[in-house]
Amino acid sequence: MNDKFKKIIFGTLFACSMPVFVACGGKQALAQPTELSIDNTTYMISWKAVKNADYYVVEINGKTYQTPTKTFPANDIISAGGKFYVRVMAFDK
Repeated sequence: MNDKFKKIIFGTLFACSMPVFVACGGKQALAQPTELSIDNTTYMISWKAVKNADYYVVEINGKTYQTPTKTFPANDIISAGGKFYVRVMAFDK
């Protein structure tokens, strides 16, 4: 297994160990996405959908991205190499 993929896996494991996040403003607390994975060829990040989630926030090394689906194309970010810390949070509107 190459070092780049090991770093991605480390970031994925880090993300899975994060606590459940609660949306601000009285919004419903949603479960944390599980089964987070990163395809080592396409760098597509995916996870198991969370019930009642309207959108997800993907955080990669502190920068956030919003997506309405249970996948996020991270090729432009991850293909550059390095260490990546990834976490995904589910939110309702």
